[in-house]
Amino acid sequence: MNFLKGAKIVKTQHVDRDDLQYYWQSLYMHDMLRWRFPDIKEPTWTDVQQVIGRNGENMYYLVDSTGEILTEITLELTLGKMALLHFSIRPLLHPRQKLFLGKFIPWQVLTKWHDDQGKPFVETLLGMTPRSNRAACMFVKKCGFTPIATVPAADGEQMMLTYLTRGSFNG
Repeated sequence: MNFLKGAKIVKTQHVDRDDLQYYWQSLYMHDMLRWRFPDIKEPTWTDVQQVIGRNGENMYYLVDSTGEILTEITLELTLGKMALLHFSIRPLLHPRQKLFLGKFIPWQVLTKWHDDQGKPFVETLLGMTPRSNRAACMFVKKCGFTPIATVPAADGEQMMLTYLTRGSFNG
């Protein structure tokens, strides 16, 4: 897609702090921040900064040619060749662009990210989506993730556990 011309994936430390704050504030302003951090009641910029502080090494951003953040990607709880994937997408993108990015990001992680020996960094991605966010549940399914279970979160929320493997990717 044309909107990705010149885009690149960069680590948190290579993103301008004002751009980071603008991105996360835009999620907040569009009532999406609570879905990105369902385990934090009414998340704020301070909460986001704490998450960045804890996970900054595992957080990446897809930025366009102007430096504007299109998506945030976090891999955590890596176990062997499996990782828990969290990501968010800039709210004002067109729905087709969001769906494209929802398929593109996992594909990049599964097929293009390699370790020092050139082997795929991960073979399987897991996702956790709040069941109460029906739109997000439908979105991750459209992106190729397969639901495997419903698990409780700390606050009583039910989370849809999904997976996507290199072999099952169909995006």
